[in-house]
Amino acid sequence: MFLLRCFLKITNIIPALLLFFPKRYFLGKKYKEPFWRKGPLIISANHRAFIDYIMIATMFPFRKINVIVSEALYDFNPFLRIILKALGAIRTDRFSSNPDFIFKSLRILKKGGVVLVFPEGRIETSDEMFDYKKSLGLIAMESNAPILPIYHRGGFGIFKKRNKAFIGDLIYAKDYVEENKKLSENAIAVTEAVRNKTVEYHDFYHNSMYSNKEKKPKKSHVTFLYRFLMATSSPLIKIFLRPRVAFESDMAKAMLYNEKRMITISNHSWWIDAPMLYYVFRRTSPRCIAAEDIMAENKFLHNMQKAIGCIFLDRTGFDWNCIKKCLGELNSDGNLIIFPEGQMNFTQKTLPFHSGTAMMSIMTSSPVVPVYINSSYKLFKKTYIYIGNPIKPQALGNTKNSTEEMTHLLESKMDIIMDNCNSITNSKDLAVIANIKEKHKIIIEQNKQRGTKNDK
Repeated sequence: MFLLRCFLKITNIIPALLLFFPKRYFLGKKYKEPFWRKGPLIISANHRAFIDYIMIATMFPFRKINVIVSEALYDFNPFLRIILKALGAIRTDRFSSNPDFIFKSLRILKKGGVVLVFPEGRIETSDEMFDYKKSLGLIAMESNAPILPIYHRGGFGIFKKRNKAFIGDLIYAKDYVEENKKLSENAIAVTEAVRNKTVEYHDFYHNSMYSNKEKKPKKSHVTFLYRFLMATSSPLIKIFLRPRVAFESDMAKAMLYNEKRMITISNHSWWIDAPMLYYVFRRTSPRCIAAEDIMAENKFLHNMQKAIGCIFLDRTGFDWNCIKKCLGELNSDGNLIIFPEGQMNFTQKTLPFHSGTAMMSIMTSSPVVPVYINSSYKLFKKTYIYIGNPIKPQALGNTKNSTEEMTHLLESKMDIIMDNCNSITNSKDLAVIANIKEKHKIIIEQNKQRGTKNDK
């Protein structure tokens, strides 16, 4: 069996990588650990087709994946049964109460093996997921092995769009077990926790990603110069400004891969904030709103801002032309970066937000992603970035004062994000950042005074 398994892997690795290897989106904190870690592991995935096992196996090329298969497939014919045995299949009878497959799974996990479970117990017939079987929770509880949740949309073949797989963080059964409950109740609680996490990825894909039939619209601002600037500046930012990004949850991390409309809001303490956000959300090809009066003072920066697709705002009055461009960008499924305070803020308190962000979010049903940046922007000093969960305008309901309520909600959320960012920032770095902000504040005030004298 060992020689047959090696033969099957060697002879099928190239077609498997070409046809079945998915585009992976890592949403966990230690997202690459499960692919290289040793020891027991339970993989839980939704079930879209018979060949889902091959897709999972290509993601774990150095581990033997023992998959639980139904009696219908296992007993289909003797030749297939030999192949499945060689690959480490565990037979289960869905219409009996025989727990033999659970005992076999536990023996494999106690030896440090990997068990693949499709907890729905059948192939999905629509975009809706079925309920999970509680056997997943039982295996996890008895083995103490972590569970890796995976959601994939399916779709295999050369002429089909590449499959997408969302890989979450490890889930431990002990976090959901209560001593005063029965074994079956705890098993259901663990299973539901895994299913709820997988449903989150399912909903994110169907609400925020493009389906097979939809074509991603071309973005007019993504020119050759835009791509060149992004490609050349990204490694420089990574090396010299050392960004360290933290997330409120895996759904906050998922927004880095969002392919539909969104608004990114952030605090603003120096001009490098915008390039930093361009770097963090580079996969979404963002655009930023920039003050026209400030950029006009430096022709080089003004031309650079144009090259990266900035939308210029006239702050002397209501700029309908800017609003129209922003709404057009969101309606074409773009990512719009906004500094809602409307000015640089050198304090540790959030300034009142302008209502434009909330208004555009409500008008276009765009989620708002709050971001807080802590940085001195000194070379080789860390830049701390905290990304919060997306805020959806639909959560407010249909209220008359929805714009005002949304604005207050964003302000309060930014305060929370600021505290979270400060908590992950080194205390010494916080002192340096506060000192640099004071210096920046003096520089800005001096520039304003010079401009006032020149006007006189």
